[in-house]
Amino acid sequence: MSKSKKFRDVIFNLHRYLGLVLGLIAIIAGLTGSLLVFMHEIDNFVLAHKYGAVIPQENRLPLSVLVDRVKAAHPNDPDFQLGRIFPYGVYYNSAPKPDVPATIGDFLVDPYTGKFLAQNPSWFGSEFFGKVYELHVALLMGDTGVYILGVAASFMVILGVTGIVLWPGWRKLSSGFKIKWNGHPKRLNFDIHKVVGIILGIVLILPVVTGAMWSGVPLINPLIDAIFTPVDAVAAIFTPQTSQTVDSPRKALTPAPGQTPFPLDAIVQKAEAALPNFSIFSIDVPSESQAGTYDFRMISPRTQSWDSEVHIAQYTGEILQVVDGTKTTSLSVRFSNYSVPLHYGVFGGLCTKILYVFVGLSPAILLVTGLNMFRLRRRRVSQKNPVDLFDKS
Repeated sequence: MSKSKKFRDVIFNLHRYLGLVLGLIAIIAGLTGSLLVFMHEIDNFVLAHKYGAVIPQENRLPLSVLVDRVKAAHPNDPDFQLGRIFPYGVYYNSAPKPDVPATIGDFLVDPYTGKFLAQNPSWFGSEFFGKVYELHVALLMGDTGVYILGVAASFMVILGVTGIVLWPGWRKLSSGFKIKWNGHPKRLNFDIHKVVGIILGIVLILPVVTGAMWSGVPLINPLIDAIFTPVDAVAAIFTPQTSQTVDSPRKALTPAPGQTPFPLDAIVQKAEAALPNFSIFSIDVPSESQAGTYDFRMISPRTQSWDSEVHIAQYTGEILQVVDGTKTTSLSVRFSNYSVPLHYGVFGGLCTKILYVFVGLSPAILLVTGLNMFRLRRRRVSQKNPVDLFDKS
């Protein structure tokens, strides 16, 4: 047997058994992912009908007014902290939408009227989507499920790469996309498997890789850095040096006795001016009992991801640090910054979101056709070479 044949043998068996082992997890992640593609749109619709619709008006109330109303709702709780504010709502990954309520402390607030729509709302307008989301990110198993999915996603990348290597279209392009609908069941299953795998499977690698990155499984992010670092090193030789886009962080100064915090609305204006055309995703509010910083997460108009930051001193209003994630020269950082639109399929608007619905269905199709091929192959024990089918055109 030639070396190339032995290599394909190894790749084939690795692909087959990884698919059998990971198939069920891939189906769960894929189908729930398909349901979640339009979750934000559906969720906002449900929120409007459950808690009341937000009617856009010419001007929003100043953020300080909304914050003061939330604080006033806790007169008997001196330890109440706002924590994190979402001025345009928790869920969006594009430009802010005018009809989404703000999330301030433990309230959903109409940003135009200041009316409280709900207290302690769930992250989702419906319990159904809440469970679907938990199943998608953690298999309903908490941190353990997140880790399991992260490990599985890492091996799914190998599964996808081996499938690409085995695709018969590398030898003859037309054979890689041809389906013999009237062929033998094993051939039909193989044809469907190869076409779905190469068209949707390649796209599937994007949410799989980004999901693995977010899982916190050791070695995944260092491995991605190791892949991109040599490319960055070569690019640095031929790329003109640009000014730094990340300022060195500075600590907030201790306030003088009796000094009052800098006005919140003025701080918001400073953050928006520091990164023009960016949108505020969230604001981490410091404790009122000690000096701290307002930490802004900003959404880039280019990546539609909260990849940038502005940090402003609570008492002086001094800008302590600005991080423009769109101007980094590191490919690994750029990939990480762009992971949100890559995972959710929003980078191409409605077209890619619809594509991602079908991408989420692909693991089920690939597992069913793969199992059928495995079952039919076992029936024909006389067939000795396990990769002959991949060599046919």
